[in-house]
Amino acid sequence: MRALNASLLLAVAGCVATPGALVQSVTADTVQGCTFVAEVQRVTLRDSGSPAADLQRAAEAVLSAARELGATHVVPGERRMSYLSISAEGRAYRCP
Repeated sequence: MRALNASLLLAVAGCVATPGALVQSVTADTVQGCTFVAEVQRVTLRDSGSPAADLQRAAEAVLSAARELGATHVVPGERRMSYLSISAEGRAYRCP
């Protein structure tokens, strides 16, 4: 049973990006020929006192979520700021 679990883990590991690998934020023309993974959206709180820092944290949350899905690149989408939160989105791709 343990050998089966190890084999399954190795098979799955070959299908996703390397854990800890950086996901690049790129323009749409950069991902031509890449495989679309998912639309990614994350909401973060505005609690740093700096709108720029809060926007950056939301963008980084999208990149992190894309990495968890095995993506290598993200084309950023809309970012919406409200009084308490920021919503950021992007399209995640896996490129060779």
